[in-house]
Amino acid sequence: MKNKIGALFDLDGVVIDTETTYTVFWSDIEAKYPTGIPNFAIKIKGSNLKSIRSYYPDEDIWNNIIKSLADFEENMPYNIFPDALRFLNDLKDNNIPCAMVTSSGKAKLDRLFRQH
Repeated sequence: MKNKIGALFDLDGVVIDTETTYTVFWSDIEAKYPTGIPNFAIKIKGSNLKSIRSYYPDEDIWNNIIKSLADFEENMPYNIFPDALRFLNDLKDNNIPCAMVTSSGKAKLDRLFRQH
């Protein structure tokens, strides 16, 4: 049996630099709806919305945050890390299959693919 190789990549923070952009967004949210947690935008890195929801028990505030996030994501840049792109192209040139894995939703991926 021949060994098969391939590569899996996370999307956010690995292939595209959304972490920098999301830090700006969550810093603005923290300024508008303070949690009192120092470096909140940094602390929640890698968290999903279900986890972040626990910081905002007020339903109206949470709905405002979700709407703001949707508006923000609709217009945010999805900057591919140049080294990630080079590495992905190297894998392709060497016939090594690869795939992207992410917890991001379809709408976000659709916007990413429209940009690139």
